Amino acid sequence: MKDRIKILSVGPYGERRIGGVQYVTNMILNSFLKEKYEFIVLDTTIPIFYHEWRIFRFFLTLQFAARLIFILFRKRPHIMHIHSSNVASFLEKGFLILLCKLFSSTKIILHLHGSRFEFLLKNKPWFRKMVKMVFTMTDAIIILSENFKQLLTNLVGTYNYIIIPHGVDKRLYDETIVERLNDGKVRLSFIGLIGERKGCYELGVAFKKLVAEHNIKNLHLEMVGREEEPGELEAIKNFYERLGILPYVTFYGLKVGHEKIKILKQSDIFVLPSRHDSFGIVNLEAMAAGLPVISTRQGAIPEYLIDGENGFLFEIGDVEALTEKIRILYNNQELREKMGLKNKKKIATFYSFDQILKKYDALYQQVHTGKNQAELNTPFI
Repeated sequence: MKDRIKILSVGPYGERRIGGVQYVTNMILNSFLKEKYEFIVLDTTIPIFYHEWRIFRFFLTLQFAARLIFILFRKRPHIMHIHSSNVASFLEKGFLILLCKLFSSTKIILHLHGSRFEFLLKNKPWFRKMVKMVFTMTDAIIILSENFKQLLTNLVGTYNYIIIPHGVDKRLYDETIVERLNDGKVRLSFIGLIGERKGCYELGVAFKKLVAEHNIKNLHLEMVGREEEPGELEAIKNFYERLGILPYVTFYGLKVGHEKIKILKQSDIFVLPSRHDSFGIVNLEAMAAGLPVISTRQGAIPEYLIDGENGFLFEIGDVEALTEKIRILYNNQELREKMGLKNKKKIATFYSFDQILKKYDALYQQVHTGKNQAELNTPFI
């Protein structure tokens, strides 16, 4: 049997504290690719302790570095696929990339998931220099959207950027049968980190306007997710209580798998009013469940969510626009269903796991062999 290509996958894993990066790493490791390639995992999940005591984060990075060097010498991987999210993560992963270059001939794929790069790239020359230094050590850079590619090209320069968006396990949504609740309520769902960054305060104000000014009494808000920072969940609940909307809201906490799909399939409208988001993977999940989506013009979101066609877009912090978009869908069940059907079709055509995994397969082959793969040139519309 021919030896398989060894791929060292560096990033967070598992379903605890699951986010966009974990969603991707789990997707790859649980797919047909695990039969084709030999995956070696370096789990860089950040325990809650280090979120609360960030001063000690440096020591955790040193642990990751020691484990990386051990793997490089012991396992000798052909490719390192390393995932980076926020700015702190990028600095950490940049250090690991430098070590990989110093101690091995392993080829490097950097996977950028972060949502807060734009400000630093535009305003901090030191950060641009850091990004260029890291980019020059890579063989390929995975980004999530054409929008981000243009931003990086303009501010950092031209490198081997490969656009691979997130995907959804369409079969899981198709196989999950859920009975609709016939209680007269119209359900508005939100899934994500509970806090300011995901627009939870604006969502509360918009909901208040719908209840108070438009006299809508049968609208219910379903909030799914954990708090992003310690104390944010309690702060949001207190804010909603002061607004007088807490009786109309259910906080479910973190839900994954069939539990999350059930909530989506029992909903009528999905909303993600993020202030910062690189992709908004939960929008794709809502689309797979057949829901119309309301979201902000952030990152890749306008590339798959067309305003007025399969959902609505609005500007960050524009509570009036958010309120109006929810009101339009609340009042028009036919429009909700029409947009939902378009979303299911779009997921099946462009964003299913099967489509996205072919891209990763082609990229691994291209980086390993140096031969261009046609699959990577297929556009996402």
